Amino acid sequence: ISGKVKMLEPLTSRIGTKKCIGYLYTIEDVRTDKDGDNSYSLESSETVCKPFYVQDNSGQIKVVTDDIEFIDFEIDERYQSSMKRYTQYLLTENMDVLLIGKAGLKENNEPVFMKEEIKDVFGISPVASVEDYNTMRPILQSAGYFVYFWVILIALIFLTPINLRNHTLEFGKIDFDLPFKNSKPVKSVDDFYNNVYDSYEQRNTEPVEDYNEA
Repeated sequence: ISGKVKMLEPLTSRIGTKKCIGYLYTIEDVRTDKDGDNSYSLESSETVCKPFYVQDNSGQIKVVTDDIEFIDFEIDERYQSSMKRYTQYLLTENMDVLLIGKAGLKENNEPVFMKEEIKDVFGISPVASVEDYNTMRPILQSAGYFVYFWVILIALIFLTPINLRNHTLEFGKIDFDLPFKNSKPVKSVDDFYNNVYDSYEQRNTEPVEDYNEA
């Protein structure tokens, strides 16, 4: 379901004592390598959220927030101290959100939205983050197809013998065995290209006559 968040009971955030409905608060260990670059590892994470309503044009439903997970929220506050980094994400009034879980009934037959126990899923995300993802997904997919096309094209260029004769380029038959003749084990992209170059060098190397200086 999606809609605007409506507050039932206010909560005070961990950083800045801000009025909110819920927050995600994380603490990370900071490590600095010999080059001065920092790396971060999660030490602890705390999600606190009060029950709230989600409202759209058709009405509203109460959200029971037990075990809710904050997904792709923007950083509200962040600071670093004593090799620790502290970050806070907030759920606030009137935020447009998307919730994944299930609709059910409480003991008094009140309709509520809650965690889906069987699939073990209950998440909330700002609608803007979901829209950004849906916008970028086809772009990234197209970029992937573009990369695949050029990788195949470059591979075919490597495998095609080309000779210059009488100012004319002559294209030979593609030799698919070329990269694999006398090749070494391939454990990376660099190994593959090294095998291609080595195969061409072995194929095109001709005996060179030694000359002694007079």
